[in-house]
Amino acid sequence: MDTKEFLEQLQALIGGEVDVEEFSVGAAPRLYAQHRGYFVKADFVAHGELILDVNTPAPHHLRVRNEGLLSRTLGRIGVVADHKTGDPAFDDQYIIDNATREQVAAFFTPEVIARIRRLEPFHLFALTHKEYRCQKLVDLDEYAPQDAAADLDALVEIVELTRQTGGATGAE
Repeated sequence: MDTKEFLEQLQALIGGEVDVEEFSVGAAPRLYAQHRGYFVKADFVAHGELILDVNTPAPHHLRVRNEGLLSRTLGRIGVVADHKTGDPAFDDQYIIDNATREQVAAFFTPEVIARIRRLEPFHLFALTHKEYRCQKLVDLDEYAPQDAAADLDALVEIVELTRQTGGATGAE
């Protein structure tokens, strides 16, 4: 299945509109939808590279990515700021940056960590000034539109959990 067919099948599950830029040769399709009360986007930036966004302001910025040998070594010598959640398995697998220790401590509750784990495997989980994002490298023979719908559900649940904490994370 190609990316457009994938997004059309995802559209059948969650609604929305699949859009392909008419004036951009080779542009990848995108799905825009209202899902569980939030504006969401599923976007293939390249074949096999899927970005899922829930467009809502995040309480702060941060990035979660797989811990590699280089980042682990740089973290040990203090070059990379890698904040810990207190969950040893999560902390061993991922590096968290672009946030303060206080923000990490407030954001990464056991419930949020469980929802982030539902997104696995992912290339990047991030909070930006305008969205909660999950970037995945997917094989469309193995990753189904139902999987993308479940990942969008997990992202929305993360939004709802972190917005419920009120002032603890700075969400309003």
